[in-house]
Amino acid sequence: MYISAFKDCVISNDKSFSEGLKFHFASVYLDELDGAGGLGRDQVTELLKPYAELLGDGKISNYLFDSIIQEIFLSILHQYAEDKVGKNGADELATESASDQGIKFDYAEISQLLLEIGKKPGVKSARRKRLYDVSKKFKAVENGEIPFVMVTKAQTRLRTDIPKSEIVSAVSRLMNEVEKDKLMNKKAKLALKKKASLRSASQPTKVLRSTKKTKIDKKMRHRSGVIRKKRKQQKL
Repeated sequence: MYISAFKDCVISNDKSFSEGLKFHFASVYLDELDGAGGLGRDQVTELLKPYAELLGDGKISNYLFDSIIQEIFLSILHQYAEDKVGKNGADELATESASDQGIKFDYAEISQLLLEIGKKPGVKSARRKRLYDVSKKFKAVENGEIPFVMVTKAQTRLRTDIPKSEIVSAVSRLMNEVEKDKLMNKKAKLALKKKASLRSASQPTKVLRSTKKTKIDKKMRHRSGVIRKKRKQQKL
């Protein structure tokens, strides 16, 4: 009953409801489900469906699309990752105990749900890619994997030990790109100079033509004046 009402307002593409309100509702949605308590995995999936279906609606803005992805589906994944890794070196038993108290999710069903939404023909390619990516993360969680790459300081140090050959190759590619840019700029400058010289060369011709035309006009006016003067003298 309530979810049907929400689908008509805050979980909809209806423009008469502000996106700020929709964002706020999405940000507290999981907390409200968690607070309700006693919900089974199937029930939780059903309550997530309206948001998943809205992601397939081409009429919603990118802002609302990103808000739903972040506040609903990525939040679920982040919570799982925190519970999996544990906070501040908490042992596995304490982590499992904490996760048992929270809301339960059917990660496989959510993965499939997002995958099916992404397959819809009306979904834009960029959004489809995002939906598939999040769907894969839920699939990874179902397999007991952590959905996000968590790099340790040691791993970061190892990644900085790049072989010298790769560094030389990268520098060589960069130098080639710089030389190409210089050549392109040089060609562009030469083209501009050539164009400017052609313009300047054509200007004297135009001036000469204009001067000749002015002289001819003057001669014509002089002749017509002389003719009119002679006619007046003949009449007298």
